[in-house]
Formats: sequence, structure tokens, C-alpha cells
Amino acid sequence: MPTAKTECTELSVGFGLLGIEPGRLAPTQIADLFSGSLSYEKYTAYLGEYDSDPHLYTQFVRVGHQLRGIYPLFANLSQIIWSGPQQQAATTSASKDLFAANVPISIKNESNVVLNPSPYNLFVTIPSGSMPASQAQNWYEHTDSQGIQNLYLFVRNRGNVHLPALFSEFEQIASKTDRRALQASIQNFRGNDRAEFDQLYQQMCRTVASRSAGRFNQNLQTTMSTNIRSSVLENIIKQFFRVNAVPYILTGLDDRRSFALQIPDITEWKRHWRFISLVATPDLTRGQSVVDLCMTLEQKDSRHTYELPFHVEIRWSHGKFCGNPEGKLYKEFTWSSVPFFTNILG
Repeated sequence: MPTAKTECTELSVGFGLLGIEPGRLAPTQIADLFSGSLSYEKYTAYLGEYDSDPHLYTQFVRVGHQLRGIYPLFANLSQIIWSGPQQQAATTSASKDLFAANVPISIKNESNVVLNPSPYNLFVTIPSGSMPASQAQNWYEHTDSQGIQNLYLFVRNRGNVHLPALFSEFEQIASKTDRRALQASIQNFRGNDRAEFDQLYQQMCRTVASRSAGRFNQNLQTTMSTNIRSSVLENIIKQFFRVNAVPYILTGLDDRRSFALQIPDITEWKRHWRFISLVATPDLTRGQSVVDLCMTLEQKDSRHTYELPFHVEIRWSHGKFCGNPEGKLYKEFTWSSVPFFTNILG
């Protein structure tokens, strides 16, 4: 579910597009302006959130105003549709938060997260072109079963917690109480126990990062010699750059600056650009499992190449030993610096 902050940024852009400052509007006005997509209850909650940080949300209203003044289709907008709360399909590479004059608009607020799939889907499914897995084995166990077993057994024994001796069994039967007990043990480690735990954890993280990078590279290399090569590369571009089947506008704040970009559809991208390579490298200097990804693209007309860096952070989202680890893909550049995005604001 989107947070109140996310919804407030989306609606603030919407009010800016409509040329209206957020304020006390009647239910009939809200229903008409947002084509029935914004309830008055949501609107009231929006005003409360807006008042909690007017400096931030005013910037999003301003972005909407700028788009209204610069983008011809938005010059006389009288209605828009807010689609942010709607559940997006799993295969959608970019969320569509607003529709204005039938133009999809996606809104971002200082987020470098591009994707948040499971590590399996990121390191196996995407480069191999296989079907996404809704459930997969714990990635730590999948890539370093001995490492996660050693770490688990150390915490179990030093914390004197009555749990199965095998991590694989723990994963199958552990309750929330069992997982909290392991976390409490880790938090209580001091001195040599803390140092030994950190050593085991970092050793596992390095192994996981190295093997994750190796599997990504091997899967992609294997795919490049098959008849699904083209579709896999298209999907990589769509996923990594939030390109979709139709063009749309990406707007918001990035690196504390407002931006608005026209994102091409995948067909237009293929007409002008060529995929050269995507290479994964483990970053063994970090305190968790991190894999760097560098994508090289070529502009067909100029033959100029561009390198765009990403990295993946593999970690437990709710603390150590709580569920499967996640794999978040981060961009290391601003959206405005992507060479095939068109800057609308100038």
C-alpha cells in the first residue's frame, strides 16, 4: 500500500496540473476535478498530510504548474484521474500515478530504488528470461547454505535459544516469536561474541555477493546465445529504466531538484539505441551483500556509448533471520542524466 507521503506527492502534482492550489474544496468539486477517482475522505487526509510538510509538497504542486505551462496537452486541463492507489500488475515496469489528457504520469520523490524484486527474480529470472517466481528459497541459503548455517548455529548456540539445529528446518517451522528470539540474541552480543558474529555475517555476505554476481553474468551470457535474446534485453531495458510499452511522463524530485521527463516506449528506444553489455561485479568492501551492475548502451546514429551504473543490496527487510532476504536495485545517477529521456522542463 502507498504511504500517505507518496499519495500526497501524487495529488500535489495533480493539483498543480489542474492549476489549482490545494485548499478547501467541496466534495462535488473534488469529484469533478479528479473524475471520481479521489474520494472526499482521501482529499481530507491529503490536506492533513500536506500541512505536515508544506515546503516539500509545495514543490510538487509547482512541478505540476510547470508541466501545465510547458506541455501543450496540459494547457487547458480541467480533469485528471488519480490511479496511484490502484494495484499495479507484476509485469508493469513503471507505475502510473496520474492520467492527464490520456497521458500517463509517474511521480517519484528522491527515490533511487528502481526495482524491489526477490533476489531470485533479479539474478535468475531477469537475465535468463524465465517466468518470475512468486516464492523462492531463501537467497542466502540458495547461494551459501554453509555460510547461513554457520551464522544461524552461532546465534542459536550462543543465545541458548531452543530451536532446530538446521537453518533449513528453522525456515520451515519458525514462528515470529522464534525469529524475534534470534534477533534479541544478536542485539545482546558483546565483545568477542559480537566480533565473531560480524565476521561470520560478513563472510557470508561476501560469498553471497560473489555468487550472485556470477550467476547473473552466467545466466545473461547463456541467454545471449538463444532465440529469446531480444525479448530478454527488451525486458532489461524496461525494468532498469522504467520504460514501458507506451510513452509517459516521469516527474518529481531527484537529487533535490524538480524534473519532468518524457520516457520513450520500448519500440522508440530500439529504433535509436543498442544494448552493448550488462556486467555484475561483487562489492566486497560493504558490510552486507552488494552487487554492482554496469550497463553499457550505444546511440545508433552517433555510435557514442554510455555507461549507467546500478547496484543491488541483498538484505533482510525486517531484521536478520526474518523472512527471505530482498534484493533492491538502485540507480547511481539522476533520471535527468539518462541520455534517451527527453527533458520537458528545459
